[in-house]
Amino acid sequence: MTLTAKPPSLGSDMRVQTIVAACLWLLPALFCTVARGCPSQCQCEESSRVQCQGDHITVFPAHIPANTSYLYISNTGISSLNSSDFENFSHSLRSLNISNSGIEEISHGTFEGTRLLEVLSLIGNNLQSLPVHLFSNLGRLEKLLLNRNKIRVLPGGMFQGLKQLRSLDLSQNALTEIPDGIFDDLPNLESLFLQGNQIKHLPQQVFSQLEKLQALYLSENRLSTLPEGIFSLHTKNHTVGLPMLEHISLQHNHLRSLPEELLRGLPALRHLDLHNNSLPNLPRGLLASLESAQEVVLTQNPWRCDEDIVPLLNWLRDHQSKVPNASKVVCLGTPRLSNISITNLSGHDLDPAPGKGYTVPPDTLCIAVILVATLVISVFIISMWWRRIKKTPFPPGRTIEHAFLME
Repeated sequence: MTLTAKPPSLGSDMRVQTIVAACLWLLPALFCTVARGCPSQCQCEESSRVQCQGDHITVFPAHIPANTSYLYISNTGISSLNSSDFENFSHSLRSLNISNSGIEEISHGTFEGTRLLEVLSLIGNNLQSLPVHLFSNLGRLEKLLLNRNKIRVLPGGMFQGLKQLRSLDLSQNALTEIPDGIFDDLPNLESLFLQGNQIKHLPQQVFSQLEKLQALYLSENRLSTLPEGIFSLHTKNHTVGLPMLEHISLQHNHLRSLPEELLRGLPALRHLDLHNNSLPNLPRGLLASLESAQEVVLTQNPWRCDEDIVPLLNWLRDHQSKVPNASKVVCLGTPRLSNISITNLSGHDLDPAPGKGYTVPPDTLCIAVILVATLVISVFIISMWWRRIKKTPFPPGRTIEHAFLME
């Protein structure tokens, strides 16, 4: 029997050609991927995500893939950053996190090419200062985290160009003051973290352009007072309160007083924390502005239980559900009433307010009048007697002493 080879079918040829074409099409991409690889100190979980960790990394990793959109570098020994570090992949980078890496210096223009960056985190480095306009090209940036550094000064124009920024974290630095107008170019800012610095005072209009601000953290600073109107929005036509501000954190400062109208015009206010300050009382107008608040923290203040505490006393009784640990809001500035809960006080417990004098009880006043009258009459009688003695002529050998004895 003669066997003849069966010619390949047309369908089979087409499949082979398709596979070959696909391989030829993928070969350059596969070759580039192998050639490009991943930096030896890093891990490339996906083609666009790179993570580099470890103190053995002392310089910025080289040969990071060109399509990297997420770069995470932490716990390294890198001391500086410049524009050449990102040159190969700046066009694709969306999120950059360089934390706890000892960064001390960032050169001017470092982020000029990373125009698509949406998140920039430089947490826990050793930055003491930043170049002016360092972030000016980051028009798409939504989150900027600079907390846990050693930044002392914010130069004017530092945040210009960040029109889309929603969250700015400057907490746990060494800031002593905040320049007026420093936040004016952040119309979409929602959260501002300034806690854990050494800020002693704030300009009156420092937050005046933050129309969308929702949360403001000012705790753990050295503030002793706040200017009236600091939480007001200033426009060309008028001044109204910040309409979206919900959370104000002021605990662990040195606040000794608060303006009557400080919280006026904050319809969205829900949380106010005044814990651990130096407040002796709160003004009636400020308390009236807390109608929309859901939580007001007031513990650990030296509340002085005199007549000036009455507005707070009445407010506490009407709004105890808003005050966590309301029973622990106690008199600390009045030794006689020390550690007594303010809500347990009555009117006759209170001392007169400073400058209003002391009201003498009627019985005490009557006794005092009698004593003074007696003293005046006695002085008058003695004075008359003395004058009569002095006018009396004395025989030789007689003296006033003799006259006194004769009397």
